[in-house]
Amino acid sequence: MFLFERLFGVGVYALVLVTVCFYIKGLVDYKKIKQTLTIYAFLLAAMGFFYVPYFTSDLYRINEYVEYFGKFSFIDLWEKEPWNSNIGISSLYYWVIGKTGIPQLLPFVNALACYGCIFYIIYTYAKKNNISGKNIAIALFFYMSSGNFIFVITGIRCMLGISLLSFCFFRENIEKKFSVFHIPLYIIAALIHPFAAVLIALRFVIPVFDSKVALWKRFILIMGLGMGGIIALMFFKTYILKIFEKAESYLSGDMYSYFWEYVIAVLTIIVVVMSIYKLSKMEKTETASLNSWKLYVIFSLIVAMCLCFEFTIFHRLTTYIIPIIITPILMSVLQKDEETMNLEFKRRPIMERPITISSCVVVISLVTLLVACARGSLCSLKFFVI
Repeated sequence: MFLFERLFGVGVYALVLVTVCFYIKGLVDYKKIKQTLTIYAFLLAAMGFFYVPYFTSDLYRINEYVEYFGKFSFIDLWEKEPWNSNIGISSLYYWVIGKTGIPQLLPFVNALACYGCIFYIIYTYAKKNNISGKNIAIALFFYMSSGNFIFVITGIRCMLGISLLSFCFFRENIEKKFSVFHIPLYIIAALIHPFAAVLIALRFVIPVFDSKVALWKRFILIMGLGMGGIIALMFFKTYILKIFEKAESYLSGDMYSYFWEYVIAVLTIIVVVMSIYKLSKMEKTETASLNSWKLYVIFSLIVAMCLCFEFTIFHRLTTYIIPIIITPILMSVLQKDEETMNLEFKRRPIMERPITISSCVVVISLVTLLVACARGSLCSLKFFVI
């Protein structure tokens, strides 16, 4: 069904991705890299704008909500939807878009917000650590090959919450920057989707187990977590109970599963494990800033493997959050491997050189992209119907 339309859709997506990666590969000017990523984010947003959802798609249902809430006044919306629930935050989002009368703006805006956060992480870390254009391109290719673009423009809420979390986590943990505006971003992320709320809780728990964090800071963090937990129970008790109920329904119910997304997840996990292993072989002084991120990935991966029988949780961990968190680690590993190869094996004939991690990542990412385009959720991407 819609074979030509889908071939055209995934063809455009793959062509733009490969073109952007090849262009970034040859760049040495970080300003141009930033400009390229900005243009790419707008191209992805444009694809979201012109995406035509099938009636079984989440976006098809969400567009009905957008039209419905667009008829409300703000006062009516406030009285109907409580602010301290994911329904209220989501409804406000849909209401704003609904008021424009252009429902296609929802995936457009969502793609800009999500990829704005994700590309900020990639660009900022690369510039700070002098990552070459080649390794930025490989990390970008790996991330975008998973096909989670379709979840950005159709699922809307979950990827938006995860992107906001990743942005704040990166600024606080790696850039060592905290801003007051992170607080409302965390609140929006937590309330817009229950899964994002769980991941935010994990983000604040992980540093407690980070040996690089001073003991007194960990003590303060534990106290803060306790106080935060009490405040959350006071104001969001109903929402928290719903999160547990939702988790229980996933674990005990007969939920949706899709074989080819498992295949994509396994390919992603291979790259993640390679990256973590290579990171562990690097000097501690080179990887100190990534310690909490590494712990976050490891813990998420352990949970995903333990719950691999439950598709939704496994899929969201391995396709939504882990690929974002692993990108700075992957770039560091790729850069170190490139430097080692240049020092130790540059003068050897090509056939005598060892297989590089960059080659492995490119091959795995290419296979992942092919699976995602042919059989994964990305294959539903289409911009018109004949």
